[in-house]
Amino acid sequence: KGVLLSWERRRPILLIDLAVLVEGELVTDPPPPELYEDPSLILGDAHPAAASELGKLSEFYYNLVYLDLTGRGHLEDIQEWLREHQFSPGMIRILPKTPTALIELIHDLKTEGWEKVSGGIGRTADFAEVLVQNRLQTVILPLPQTEDRFPRRAIVLNDWSRVRRHL
Repeated sequence: KGVLLSWERRRPILLIDLAVLVEGELVTDPPPPELYEDPSLILGDAHPAAASELGKLSEFYYNLVYLDLTGRGHLEDIQEWLREHQFSPGMIRILPKTPTALIELIHDLKTEGWEKVSGGIGRTADFAEVLVQNRLQTVILPLPQTEDRFPRRAIVLNDWSRVRRHL
């Protein structure tokens, strides 16, 4: 199964870090090689409110781009996981785990004619820093025990219920 997207260039684009959709933490440590031939990203359970809130955001306003910032995911697995947990369709980009990957994606989208990259929802201080530096609306939903310092212009929330208010 594939996803065919037909986007209108005037609609703003929202970048979504896959880590923020998962309840708890992403499993990025590779399992023992004898268990799996190709260790990849293990997504686990979706956050209960994430699909509903993103559905409301994408229904009339945003085009969604789901980002795997670990560089370990497989397109088919991520598509299947998003479908299984009833997330809105969107483009999936698997970025290498380098400090400049997100910046390069934003610039690539703009050079391809997608000028309306307007914001993002993520979990880490690095994600927030890149978006704030590019003057994009930034909503961060950190893990409860996270002690990262986030940029002043990033909006830090503790649950999905208030995300729509800040975008």
